[in-house]
Amino acid sequence: MMPRRHIFFDPVLHVLPAVLLLLSLLVLLNQAESFSALRKPPKSIAIPFMARIKKARTWRDGERVLQDIESEGYSPDVFHYSAAISKCAKAGKWRKALSLFKRMQSQGVVANVITYSAAIS
Repeated sequence: MMPRRHIFFDPVLHVLPAVLLLLSLLVLLNQAESFSALRKPPKSIAIPFMARIKKARTWRDGERVLQDIESEGYSPDVFHYSAAISKCAKAGKWRKALSLFKRMQSQGVVANVITYSAAIS
């Protein structure tokens, strides 16, 4: 006859890891929702916005285009931000260029070589 084993239930060992996993998944889900609040524009919309930024006469017009993209429910991509940052840099508005750079990063848009070049020029 086999000896009888007593099963010991320890809530710290059995429940806490599951609770921590659930909480971390909820945090990740919340972050994903905040990043996906605005969606990437399709090319049929992104290209005209890019043309508007490039044709903008002032740095404010370039920034306004970024706001227009967002008001349409889309998220500006790295190319839109790079063009707007370049407009600011060419106008000597380096603080505004860095502000747009920080905004881009806070929205989860990853900078590329063109963005860094525009930001430091």
